[in-house]
Amino acid sequence: MSKSIFLTIFRTLYFVITGIIIIPLTIFFASGGIAERYGGEEFPTPQFFWLIAIWVIGLVLHFKKLWLGIIIAIIPVIYFGGLVINAALR
Repeated sequence: MSKSIFLTIFRTLYFVITGIIIIPLTIFFASGGIAERYGGEEFPTPQFFWLIAIWVIGLVLHFKKLWLGIIIAIIPVIYFGGLVINAALR
């Protein structure tokens, strides 16, 4: 198999795995599943949907400029990783 087939498989798996990480976590955080007010109602934060938009921009750009799209698509994963590390250290 040639190098381009491996690169195509890598890119496809990369965006599938990052999408599996980004989309459910973003929907969970944006729906207010992580925060509630004292009255018990949810506290939605739709600002997290920007992370899906950033991931989609990376997905689209990777068709035009391969490495730029891959770098942009990893930004939301790094953000969620930072949230997890921050929560673990508290």
